Amino acid sequence: MFPSISMDDVNEIENHPVFSNLLFAGEYALVQFFTKIPEDQLKAFKAKSEQYFNLPEYKEAFRKYVKPCYILVKNGQQIGVINELPVNGNIEFLDKEGAIYINDNISPEVERDYNVFYKLKIEE
Repeated sequence: MFPSISMDDVNEIENHPVFSNLLFAGEYALVQFFTKIPEDQLKAFKAKSEQYFNLPEYKEAFRKYVKPCYILVKNGQQIGVINELPVNGNIEFLDKEGAIYINDNISPEVERDYNVFYKLKIEE
């Protein structure tokens, strides 16, 4: 059962992950969310400055704690969780055969004139 959250309680909403990408293909769905900075640390940053997101210690905490995670669903049932991708990049596409396509050139330091997509097969 999912927790019930009142839209009036902003603090409660901020403490829960938000789905940031949802991909459907055939019987599969892939749901992306990001882990969060621990609440006590976030409160400390907010107490220091209204522009807390510009603080060097906030940026360090962001790099340390905020990571993409994925929930894999098949036919409406969760069948797995992906906490870390086996290759560098971001998930771009999911096909109906259960292949995940990862783009490793989202924000390159050096622009390339080509893209590399890794194709990973979902195995149950």
